[in-house]
Parts: sequence; structure tokens; C-alpha cells
Amino acid sequence: AAASVLQPVSKFAVLRDGLAPDDLYLAVNYGPLIGHEYESHSHLDALSFVASGRGAPLALEAGLALDTYDSPRYQTWLRRAVAHNMVIVNGQDPAEAAKDGRLLAWAASPLADVFAAAHTGYAAQGVREHRRLILFVKGEYWLIHDTLDQAGVPELDWRLFTPHPLEWVAGRWQPS
Repeated sequence: AAASVLQPVSKFAVLRDGLAPDDLYLAVNYGPLIGHEYESHSHLDALSFVASGRGAPLALEAGLALDTYDSPRYQTWLRRAVAHNMVIVNGQDPAEAAKDGRLLAWAASPLADVFAAAHTGYAAQGVREHRRLILFVKGEYWLIHDTLDQAGVPELDWRLFTPHPLEWVAGRWQPS
């Protein structure tokens, strides 16, 4: 089985239990916005993830079907936080200068992986820090836990884009 991997330079973590199409795979981005002309496709997401398994996509970025990065929808939708699997505060994108994540924990083993990171991109929205912890029990499931150190009562939105509707069956969410 292929090992999970942490990429400290690009700030991606990949939690997986193998390379076969049916294996479980989750990639989480905890990196900064790369705001120069050679990286014009950087997104305004923070601690977002995509996942696949059982031979199908499970969690996707929304709106990937653009013909070109020159499309007006690139700036107004695809690049924005609302098009990613992540926490949104007060309907806003995280601040570009503060969305760079700080790794808190990383451990990978044949049975389970743990990833944790934090960012301060929502400070202007009253959230001092957003921490995301992901536990991956290999061959079974991911548990994603978000903690927001906040002042006041901001509007919170937990985004998850799936290719199929989900329904609660026998104590777990499953595609319907």
C-alpha cells in the first residue's frame, strides 16, 4: 500500500491507503496563496480538501468546468472559498495574506493517519484561528473536526461538495 505523505514545501497532505482506484484518498491544502503571475490559478481556500474512494469521487471542488482561466466565473466562483470543501465565515473568503496554514500535527501509520493545521485568515471576521483536524482510519473513514476560536457569533458555513446527494443510512452518510 502507498503511504500517506506530507509535502511541507507545497503545504499539501495526502492521506491514502493505496493507489488502486477503489482505495481511499484525501488531499488537504494548507498552503498560502501564490499571488504572482506564474501562479494565477491560486485559490482563496484555506484547509480545503478533496477525496475519492470506492472507485468514485467523494468530495470535489465545485465548478471546475471552466474553458479558460480568463473566464469571468474564475474570479467570481471557482477561485473563491465558497467553491471549496471548507469552513466559510460570514460568507467571506479568508484574507489572502493570512490564509497560509501552520502545521500542528502529522502522523502516518499503516492503520491510521492524523493531520492538523490552523490558519488566521478569518481574523477580520472575528475568528482568531481556525483549526482543522483530520483522522483517517485506513480502509474505513475520515473524521474531520473543525475548531474556530471566535469572538462574537459569526455566521459559519461548512461546505462539502459531493457528486451525488447524501442520505443518512444506518448511522452514516451514504450516496443516495
